[in-house]
Amino acid sequence: MLVANRLIILMDESFSSIDSNNTKIIKEYIMSLKDKIIIEVTHDITEDILNNYDRIIYLEEGKIKKII
Repeated sequence: MLVANRLIILMDESFSSIDSNNTKIIKEYIMSLKDKIIIEVTHDITEDILNNYDRIIYLEEGKIKKII
């Protein structure tokens, strides 16, 4: 359950201090939400990230390097 029902969910390094089991549970919940814009900021690009998001934006020194 989210604290607030907002259209945009911004997650900035949200899983960096959470064990892999709980990370999986939380990510499954977040990805099950409908009609939400989810922005995840991370340095840990995994297969899970690549498969679950519509767009991946790579930044380097504060500038867009690549969009896939």
